[in-house]
Parts: sequence; structure tokens; C-alpha cells
Amino acid sequence: MWRDLGIAAQNVGMERSALIRQLVRWYVGVPGAQLPPRPSDHEG
Repeated sequence: MWRDLGIAAQNVGMERSALIRQLVRWYVGVPGAQLPPRPSDHEG
């Protein structure tokens, strides 16, 4: 899954670490945080 996450992050123009930080901010309720974009089904 780690490799797949890296590929999916690249497919939306993000680094894996940045995607994880954005997801965690949203998950813990940081004001203004948004879910990171998801790749379309064929991208990752």
C-alpha cells in the first residue's frame, strides 16, 4: 500500500508526505483543512 500511495500521490501532483500531512490535518479537524485530491480510478 505504501508504494501505491506514493504512485497515487504522484498522479495528482503531490509528494506522499505532503498528502499524508494534508489528510491528517483534515482528519484531526484543523480549521480550513481539506481532504487531499484523489486520483481517478485509472491513475493509481
